[in-house]
This record gives sequence, C-alpha cells and structure tokens, in this order.
Amino acid sequence: MTDPVPPVEEEMTAISTILSPLASTNTVMIFSSNKNRTLQLELRELGGKALSTLGWGDKAAPGPKLAYPSSIVAMQHNSAICVYGVTGESSDNLKLSLMSPVYEPLSEGRPKTGSLGGISTLDGSRYLYYQGTSVNESRIIEYSQTSNGIDFRNLGTDPIMPGTGVFAFRHDRFNWVVYQQKTGTISLYNVGARKESIIPGSADLTRAKTPVAACVIPAQGNRKARIYIYFVGKNERVVSANAEMAESLSFNTKDEKPSEVTELGQGQNPVLVESWSQLSVQPCPSFPVPDNTQPSGTLVQPCNVLFVLKKETSRISQVPVDPWPKE
Repeated sequence: MTDPVPPVEEEMTAISTILSPLASTNTVMIFSSNKNRTLQLELRELGGKALSTLGWGDKAAPGPKLAYPSSIVAMQHNSAICVYGVTGESSDNLKLSLMSPVYEPLSEGRPKTGSLGGISTLDGSRYLYYQGTSVNESRIIEYSQTSNGIDFRNLGTDPIMPGTGVFAFRHDRFNWVVYQQKTGTISLYNVGARKESIIPGSADLTRAKTPVAACVIPAQGNRKARIYIYFVGKNERVVSANAEMAESLSFNTKDEKPSEVTELGQGQNPVLVESWSQLSVQPCPSFPVPDNTQPSGTLVQPCNVLFVLKKETSRISQVPVDPWPKE
C-alpha cells in the first residue's frame, strides 16, 4: 500500500462533527483545522445552508497549533462541547490537549502520532484513544478520566499501523475503537468485551494510514441497530462496510462487505477525497437528496452524511451516502 503524503506540510484537514445541543433544527457543528493548524468552526444545517463560521480562516491565528499530521475529536462533556487534539512540533514532544472551549494541555499521556479518537459518557467520564508504543509495537492506549481519577491502559489490540486514523464510539454499555491493523485490515475493538472484529477484504481495498469514521443507525421496527464504518481506499475513494450491532460483529452479506460509496442523488459517482482529509459522519433520519423526479427537486430520506474535503475543493462538503435499510 502506498503512503499518501500531502504536497506541503500546511495541507492538513482535521475534521470532527457533532450535533449542536442548543439548536432547534438539525444543526451540525463542524470543527476543522485551517491552514495554520488552528481550530475553526462552521455551523451548518444538515442538508441545508451554512449558518455561520467562527475562526480566523487562513489568516495567521493566535492560539495552539495542532501537530502535523493529526486529527481532532469533538464530544459533549456535561454541558460543554469539548474538542481534543494532539499538539507538538515533533514525535518527541506530542501532547494530548483540550483545544476548545479553552486550551489546556493534559499533563498525562504521550502519543507517538497525531491520531486521536474519543468519547464522553452520561456519567461525566471521558475517554481518549491514541497511538502509543508497547514492546516496540504501535498500540492503542486508552486515557480515561472518571470519578475514580485518571488512568491509562494498553488495550491489547492487534498491532496498529503507525499513523493510521483512530475513531471511538459508544453503543449501549460498550466503548468501541476503530483502527487499521499493521496488516492493513480495518478492525473494530470492543473495549468492554475485549473482542476484535475485522472487516474481511478491507486490507486489499484500503490505503495505508487511512482516516476512519463510524456511526450507528438506531433500531426501529424490525430493523436492528447497525454500524457503518468509513475509510479511504487506494484510489482516494471512500469505502464503507456495515453490520448489525452485537458484541462481536460480522460482515457477511454482499451489502455488508466493503465497497466504494456513491453520493446519493449524483448517479454512481464515487466520493473522492483529498489525501490529507479526515473523515466524519453523522446519521441523519431525514436528508434532502437531489431527485429530479420530484416536484421539489429533492427526496427526503434517511441516510448517513459524510463530512470530507472532496478532491479539488477548498471547503468541507456534506455528502449523503448509504440510505438506511427499511424497517
């Protein structure tokens, strides 16, 4: 697998999205890095217009810089929206850092790359997942801040590909981590159950050091909750796989196995992304997909919405993909 490298160091688009807890509509908060590797924020309606942009854009902005390359993760912690990232100028001085609403480097934790995933829970606990080293192999380390204090542990996953993306989510009572194994295979690790689920055939499709993202669509009627995983293929095309949620996941049917995604309402066009773009995804129960057969020109349907920097664009796009299975 080839290792994509941005042409110049300034080209890095870290992306993390979260639904606004304050808006009356489906407003998504799009946190991203600008060309100075500082944070910017855009508020946008799901399937609609941009509402506002906060930040200094591409101008020289004060404040902490993200490491290069690196990712960010937004989460709701109690009543605040918090954004975490990795700061530092070299692999020897990288730090886990709270980037927003205030800047606070964490005194604990020494990541070896800029990859970062994280979640918060209803009881106020926070979990960050990053790449560390154990027995000379890159491993996923869990940083936890709970009512019992701060703790670290090596998750004991299979060896991780250095520099690959890390994504975390929570379903029911379990934390999950999505990552790329050293072999190139995309894997989902159930932290609580200590079970590893791999996506068969993903190593043949996936580029090295791919970003990863995932979302869970809810159970409804006869439809069980389902996980969708997104990563980038060797041709910079977004690939997805999906499975019914369980303690251990199986990607058995043709529709569940990894395949290139297409943008809904745009024929069979694949979703091509810049090599330095992170991925983020939000499940959306009602998204206006372009449809010329409808009087309004759109067809509202449930689907997942990717937030990516598409090829030869300068602004993050919201891309409807993967319509939900019928109930």
